[in-house]
Amino acid sequence: MKADTLIMPTTKRLLARRIVNASVSTGGNLLFPGLGSLLEAIYSVTHKDISEKELTDWRQQTDVNLQKLIDEVFPSILLSETAALIALDLCNSSTKGRAKFDYFTIESIHAEFPKLTKEQIEDGVAELLHFGLISKGPTAQTLVTPEYSLFWLFDPLSNLQTDPYQDAKALAREALQAPTFNSRKIIKKLGWSPRRFNPALSYMLNEISEAFIISRESNPDLIVVGMHYKTETRFQIGLFLGEAL
Repeated sequence: MKADTLIMPTTKRLLARRIVNASVSTGGNLLFPGLGSLLEAIYSVTHKDISEKELTDWRQQTDVNLQKLIDEVFPSILLSETAALIALDLCNSSTKGRAKFDYFTIESIHAEFPKLTKEQIEDGVAELLHFGLISKGPTAQTLVTPEYSLFWLFDPLSNLQTDPYQDAKALAREALQAPTFNSRKIIKKLGWSPRRFNPALSYMLNEISEAFIISRESNPDLIVVGMHYKTETRFQIGLFLGEAL
């Protein structure tokens, strides 16, 4: 099924639901440890002052009307419907969930949305570049590649239906169970694919990379093969999980 058979407003509205769920899942606590990278990604595609106020207002709500909250946050999203659709399509097309790994041309993206003009595709891609969700490839040809923030925002809406933020917390808990972090063993234990693992690990490392000594071993599937711990690693993981102090 071609991606353009979807109802175009749906993807942007799903993004609004994603933003609402990110707040509600932490009790509306915007200071919750480990939430910073996700909030940064959210604010990159919204009117920050508006969305931050809305999210803060929900902090004390105990009886949350999700539909009302979605209606409130929807106007703050800066992405167009076209850009949101392209972002979701890039998430679904990513093979490993790695930044700067899969490259797409304007033509290949346009092929997924034949009812849109090339100019509309170019404008949507330009939006995603502007908001830092994708970046340009290394050649003169117009190639674009996802950044991790794209996965953090859109993976819950994708065919995977996984949340890198929640998965990052699962990885942090796994890290507490062993003397070193072995990516292959953890993937096998959790039953995850590299596509699910990489955005989650990138999220955790974006928050607390200074807590680990990262192996330089390269792997075509995994962003990191293994990590050793420092004296402060367990404490930093606890902070990330909201369980320290």
